[in-house]
Amino acid sequence: MGGRGRRVMTWVGGVAFAGVAVAMGVYFGRVGLEDADRTASVIGAFVALVSLAVAVYPLVTGSRGTGGGDLGDARGATYNTVEGGTVHGPVVQGRDFHGDITLGAAPPRPQEPPDGERGTAR
Repeated sequence: MGGRGRRVMTWVGGVAFAGVAVAMGVYFGRVGLEDADRTASVIGAFVALVSLAVAVYPLVTGSRGTGGGDLGDARGATYNTVEGGTVHGPVVQGRDFHGDITLGAAPPRPQEPPDGERGTAR
């Protein structure tokens, strides 16, 4: 989700939270403190049950959640490959490289023969 979508969802969540808080305050103010206490206890019990189910579900199903991509094998190893191009020396892999990047020395250029030894075209 992009930055704008995240911002919208944050605002929607905040407004929903504020609406529920105001509605609960009005309701509890009308029914009285004792009935409000009983209702809050029942709501709290249901919230605790839902929270427990959300916490236990991944353990029961063996789900590891939605990660950010390839997690490698079970030992946590990551495998990378380099394809195409010409590589001289070690390969450095990373993310979000921009522009011309030179690591280490470039390969030596072929030497030209001295002036008198140049071949002639036939």
